[in-house]
Amino acid sequence: MEEIREEQGLTLGDIFHTLRKHIVGIIVFIVAFVCVGVGYAMFLNPVSYKASTNVYVLYDGGSNDSSQAVNYGRLGPKTFSEAINSDSKIWMKIENKAIANNELLPADEQVNIPDYKVIGAGLNASYDSDLESLKFSFSFTSAKAELVAPIMNATIDVLEDITSKSSIAGVEKDAFNYFKLSILGDVGEDDIAKVSTSKKVIVIVAALAGVLIGVCYSFIYELVDQRISSKKTIEELCDLKIIGLIPELSEAQKNKGGKR
Repeated sequence: MEEIREEQGLTLGDIFHTLRKHIVGIIVFIVAFVCVGVGYAMFLNPVSYKASTNVYVLYDGGSNDSSQAVNYGRLGPKTFSEAINSDSKIWMKIENKAIANNELLPADEQVNIPDYKVIGAGLNASYDSDLESLKFSFSFTSAKAELVAPIMNATIDVLEDITSKSSIAGVEKDAFNYFKLSILGDVGEDDIAKVSTSKKVIVIVAALAGVLIGVCYSFIYELVDQRISSKKTIEELCDLKIIGLIPELSEAQKNKGGKR
């Protein structure tokens, strides 16, 4: 019998039986996780501040430039996106530019510029693969609202610097020097928006986590539970057929039988 049971494996009926048996525990897990999710959404959900802008990249090579340079110019959006997302040298330039811009402000308007690694962690860029538009977008997100505009504007300044043509005759242009940026303007306080995880999403994720943990608990409990809980289990373990059961009497039934 044991061999037959092992061959059959866990059936769909066994799964439903296990879930029904532990439905109360599963519901408790769901309610507990939902309560935690609601609490997090209401009181602990962090708010960040973000600004983004679109930058149009125009190929600015001369008529004598090679076809390779022309093709590279068309990949301007991708080039800038990769640099902003992963190039620590660009982040350092942005940090230095932000510090320089910050020092020009009145003392009461200056902010503490973070390290370039922190700046890089908050920067994000993407590019439009449509070669006709030649544009890319970048954004900066920070827990401190006062940092968003300075870092965004410093990034714009750095991009303009690295794409400016060399004024020294005969100096070979690097890749960036083939591009010209068209930027709509500096980022101001009105361009900054609050961003946070949706409260509804948090509660839904918490509920799903409760279901998952509750179901896992049910099956783990069944796996570690060594108690014999059914007639079928006894028959399979002992390879015997049970022909009758002695019911457990209630206290009222016991007292009634004693009086006789």
